Parts: sequence; C-alpha cells; structure tokens
Amino acid sequence: MTPFIAGGERWPIGCKRPSRRNGETLDSSVATEDYIYVQSGRIRVAAADGPPANDRPIDKALRMALYGNLAMVPLPQLLAWVGSSRRNGCLQIRHDKATTNLFFHGGRIVACSSDDPSKLLGQFLLYRGVIDEAGLCQAMAEQEAGGKLLGGILVEKGKISSERLARELSLKVEETILGVFEWEDGAFAFIEGASPGTNSIKIGDGIPVHELISRGTKRLEDRARILSVFTDRRVRLKRTEKPLPQNLREDWPTQRIYQSIDGKRSFEDITLLAHGSEFLVGERLLKLYETGLIATEDGDDAAEETASESGAHPEAGVRDQSTAEEGSRAE
Repeated sequence: MTPFIAGGERWPIGCKRPSRRNGETLDSSVATEDYIYVQSGRIRVAAADGPPANDRPIDKALRMALYGNLAMVPLPQLLAWVGSSRRNGCLQIRHDKATTNLFFHGGRIVACSSDDPSKLLGQFLLYRGVIDEAGLCQAMAEQEAGGKLLGGILVEKGKISSERLARELSLKVEETILGVFEWEDGAFAFIEGASPGTNSIKIGDGIPVHELISRGTKRLEDRARILSVFTDRRVRLKRTEKPLPQNLREDWPTQRIYQSIDGKRSFEDITLLAHGSEFLVGERLLKLYETGLIATEDGDDAAEETASESGAHPEAGVRDQSTAEEGSRAE
C-alpha cells in the first residue's frame, strides 16, 4: 500500500468511460464521478453509484480519461496514484490561467512543460543572471523568426555554454515541477499515452514519484516559513547596516535581490525586478532576513517600538532555513 493514501479515505475524481450497448462500444462517452481509495493494499477506483463489488483496480481504471480538482484530490495523493500504476501519459494541471504538464513513463516523471510566465526558460535565465534582457530579446526575436529552441539559439550566440545550459535546464525543471505543489486548487486531467512535445524539457532517466513527493512536501514547509515572515507582500523592505557577506555576494540572484532593496520597494516589486517566482525570491529574502541583513520597513519598526515599551525582546519570527539552490552569474 502506498504510504501517501490512507486506507478508507476516498477522493472524488471525474471519469469518462465509453458507453456500451450489447457489448459494442458507442461513439459517445458517459461522464461520471468516481472515487479513488485504498483496499487490500491496492489503489482502486469505485463508481459513485455502484456497490463495492463493482470497484475497479486502478490499472484498469487508468485506461479511461481521468479528471478532477486539486481541492478534492491533494497533489501528493494524485501523484502517488498515477506513479504507483506505472502508467505512461501526461498529467495536465491548470491553475490561475497557467498550465503545467507532467509526463510519466513507468512510474517516473520524464519531462515537463509550463506556460507560467515566471517559469519560462528566458525568465528563469534572467533570474539566474545567465543572460541580460537585451540578449534575451534578441534570442526571442530569432526564435520567432526561425522557430528554433531558445536554449539552442543562446548556445549558438555564445551567450551560454551547452554544459551550463544543461545545468540550468535541470534547475528550471525542478522549479517547474515543485512549483505545482503550491497550488491548493486547480483542474487536472490525466491523458493516457500522451508524449512530450518539442516545448517540453526532458529529465534524463526521470524522477521517481516518491522522491518528488518528499521534495514537494519540504517545499511547502519552506513556503510556510516565508509566508510567516512576509505576511503582506506589499510591505516595504530595507537593508540594515550589516554588510552582505562574501558567500552571498557570490550568489547572483541573492546579490541582485539585495541590491534592489531600497526601503521603497515591496516583496512584490522585488519579485518582478528579479524575474523569479515568488518562492525563489522569497527563500532568498528569508535568508537575508534571518541573517539580519534586511528588515521590513513598517512591521519591524513597529515591533521594536512595542517591545521597547514592554521591555520584551522582539522575536525573530522564523528559525534557521536550509540553504537552497546556489549558482553564480555566467561570465
């Protein structure tokens, strides 16, 4: 039995099955609401209106087109369900006008794609300091004219080496996939047999689903810590008198984020300037906050004033955070 779905729990999903009459399959299909659950050590699908005797094992049920919402079926359970069946196909998840596609083969995620602006390759390379905006615009113009892949164009122009591109693509894939764990709702559909397209990024030998779930769970914990400090992303941030240490200067995203803090810009403003996702920017801001390099322009001043009046020492608000992705700007 998979450890991610407890026995007896049931999650509703959508299911389209071909209609049959006298043993013949008709052209139309019937949409029903079914349930996934665990019984006798197996993940199974049960018809909402059918008796237990009509329950179908997941390996047979996944031959149908499955769909639902993350608000009803949490992503870890959904991934465990698809992965344990060792199906081949695409899990498509749509949230807030952004769509992410996760491609499975033999119980492993082997490719992904996303149209979320913050997760597009060009924006990710800007965030990482690999290219500048002028170089990206030139490469995108050439891509539009000739239909080549953006990464290939950047390598041809000498903006990045093929080895560095491979490393950046690996990090970009990780961010795309783990970012889906932050979606508390969103429509999903599993498309049996779908294969990656030209805009998808391949993942070598693939990522085991159980490993992805573990890393996604840690991501949610880290995100909760970020939100516990920056409860209002509109609050202005300021630098303290403490200098930025050398190890943080060597990390290009951290250096750029730190330089953009001027007492006037907010968390939201800095995220836009950095071209990164809210999580990637937030984890670096949290590191700067924890080490006393930055403070909130409004919240911390008020906290210090209140603590001074009461004789108490203000709480730091968060514990130490483990170091996240590191990288340096390309020469």
